[in-house]
Amino acid sequence: MKELLIKAENLSKRYLLNQKSMSINEFIRSIFVSQKRNESDALWALHDVSFELRKGESLGVIGQNGAGKSTLLQLLAGVTAPTSGHLTINGTVASLLDIGSGFHPELTGRENIHYNAKILGVNENEVTERFDEIVAFSGIGQKFIDTPVKYYSSGMFLRLAFAQATHLDRDIMLFDEVLAVGDKEFRQKCKDRVIALNQQGKSFVVVSHSLGELSEWIDTVLLLENGKVKGKGPLLEVMKMENSTNERTQKVSTPHPLEHEVFENHFIDIHQLTITNPLEQTATLYRDKPVLLELEYEELGHINEDVAISLVVIDPFDTRLFAINTLHWNDSVRKGKKKITWEIPANTFYPTQYRIMLNVWVSEEMKYKDTSFATLDIQGHEPPINGTEYYIPLKIASDFNLEYLNE
Repeated sequence: MKELLIKAENLSKRYLLNQKSMSINEFIRSIFVSQKRNESDALWALHDVSFELRKGESLGVIGQNGAGKSTLLQLLAGVTAPTSGHLTINGTVASLLDIGSGFHPELTGRENIHYNAKILGVNENEVTERFDEIVAFSGIGQKFIDTPVKYYSSGMFLRLAFAQATHLDRDIMLFDEVLAVGDKEFRQKCKDRVIALNQQGKSFVVVSHSLGELSEWIDTVLLLENGKVKGKGPLLEVMKMENSTNERTQKVSTPHPLEHEVFENHFIDIHQLTITNPLEQTATLYRDKPVLLELEYEELGHINEDVAISLVVIDPFDTRLFAINTLHWNDSVRKGKKKITWEIPANTFYPTQYRIMLNVWVSEEMKYKDTSFATLDIQGHEPPINGTEYYIPLKIASDFNLEYLNE
């Protein structure tokens, strides 16, 4: 059996809210006199979280915002201590919890590499030996390596920090949304580096909202919800577990009556949203088939009031994946009945449930947002082929059509 590197047993972390500042006398008195605390002022960011990680394994931590993902990484990195429970770590740890974390703004890139390595307890000879590799991987060049990092862009910060974290000999690496930042080329470079290190026996704990990113190299996924473990296992099994508790809605639907000023003031009228599998002309959606969305609506109001619509696809963890909008569509100021046709290619989705958010702008100001306007329920068993297209930040699609129905 592989060596056990991390063992977390019933980890819990509590933060006390609304704490009042104390004078020195009050602080000293509080040490000797127990005080009752109101549990309503306590926030349990984590509650009874348990898992193990062995050498060469990788763990993805997923969940909605506020689920406790970053708090868990902070405990593993030693940034904060658990309120209760037991955490055992056997091996050296490198963490990248935020862009530029561990960097001093007044020091140069070269100085920060050596400074940060000392904090991690890395031997100076190892840093010197791998210095050129770190700089080469970061791509910032010799021109900027001797420049104070306060002048670096966020992208330069990230590239240098990631390069250092993955080129020093650490047993365990902790990443918080790191692989979701930067341009597509750098994300792929980072992913290739992580996969290569994983194959060499390095272990990873990665927080991410990108399911495509995790599917390619993560062994196990830990799903957190309100600080508790809701599921643990392979990605697709955990996704099925998540969907089993979700309320299913019709895939072909007429949206519910909308009560809002943009409708009451007759700016726009939403008629119908139809979601189909265009190849089979059915409402059952499959991973390996395209998805066709058709939204019929009518623009009303005055000619100088430019009304626009956007549709945004959101995954179960509230990550906005891709969207369309008519904000800058040619001749969008023309009023009347219109239809948006948007075909999303096959092998784009995972077999899980997604939400569609509807936004309405009037004169380029957002006036209305419905985060659960409709649902996509994708069937299937295998991960998508072109999972690299499933990434954040939000991708704005241009391959949709807008037509006029009353001409």
